[in-house]
Formats: sequence, structure tokens, C-alpha cells
Amino acid sequence: MPRLRRVLLFLLALAGLAAGCSAPSSQRPPESGTFTGSASSPIVPPTPSAGQETDPWLLTMDGMGPYRLGARLESMPAGLFGDSHAYDPAKCPGLYGRSARGQYVGVAQPVVRDGVLIEVSSSDARVHTPAGDRVGDPWATIESRYAGSPSPGGWRTSPSGTRAFVVPRGERVLIFYIYPLQPDGVGSISVGLTDFSLRRFLTGEDC
Repeated sequence: MPRLRRVLLFLLALAGLAAGCSAPSSQRPPESGTFTGSASSPIVPPTPSAGQETDPWLLTMDGMGPYRLGARLESMPAGLFGDSHAYDPAKCPGLYGRSARGQYVGVAQPVVRDGVLIEVSSSDARVHTPAGDRVGDPWATIESRYAGSPSPGGWRTSPSGTRAFVVPRGERVLIFYIYPLQPDGVGSISVGLTDFSLRRFLTGEDC
């Protein structure tokens, strides 16, 4: 019996030593690939910096704000468009000028052809391009800014004698128009599909 008791005590001692060497589960390092946060901790997406926030007045070759060139109207958010007027129902069916809504009332002038947005224009001083162009800028500033750019611009003349500064970029074009009452600076800025905006200016024909 004493010998059996010594064996039992020896086994108990070994069990205690093994328990002491094993760290509690809360102190063990996580296994590779396992989630280390608590189950109740929400996963918070990163907050964009101020420079990443959308500028509603930025006019690019893609359009302005929610008015994106080449987008079909049914794919765009509801409530962007108000009244419409046809350019020439007999000659140009499907071509409409549309009024903007919300914060873009009186700021954006969209043009739609066959249900697709093809041009956005503005004469509002808040609107600006990525290069910093704004309504009212002197023509010398516009000329120097685009003279050595990857997409050099130049003056073009319409059949009626109206001049505009045109910056083509593939299938899209940026056009700076003269306002007759303020001919020394940019009167309005337009971005559109080349086959509509530039062709209309150079030919004087809507379609």
C-alpha cells in the first residue's frame, strides 16, 4: 500500500507540473489566420480623408457630380432631372436639353440623346476643372495652361464666326465658350462627347 500511495503522489505531481507549464487560453498567442478581436467588436471601414471626398463642383471629362457622361438615364440616381426641351423633334428625335435638380439647379445644363447623357455645361463660377479653370478666367490663362499639356487646346471657329477654346481628349472634349457681354474671360465651360459637342460647334448642326 505505501508503494501504491507513493506512485499516486508522483503522478499527481506530474499532472500539476504540466498544468503549470500550460498558459491559460486567454494568454496564448492566436493561431495563424484566426480573428483576434472580440466577437462583439464592429469592423469599422476606414474614413476617407478630406482630399478623397467628392467635390460637387468639379467638372471633368467624366462629367460633374452625379451627371456622368455616357450613362443611361435609367441607371442614374432618381431625381436628377427636371423639365426637358427637344432641340429639333423632326430632325433630331431623342435629343433633349434637361434641367438639373437639387443643388445643381441653375448650375448644370445636361444634354441627353436617346436616353444617354452626352454633355454637361455650366456658367456658374463655383464650377471648376481639375486644372483649376473657372468661368471668368482670362483667356491668356486658359491658353498658357493648355499650350503644353498632354491634350493641347486651341481656338476653333464656328460657321457663324463664334470662337471657342477647345481641348480634345479622345472621344470627349472640353470647350470654353465666350460670353458676348464679357468677352475677355471664359463665359461657360462644357464637357461632352466629341461626336456631339465638337461637331455641333464646328458645323452649327445639332445632329
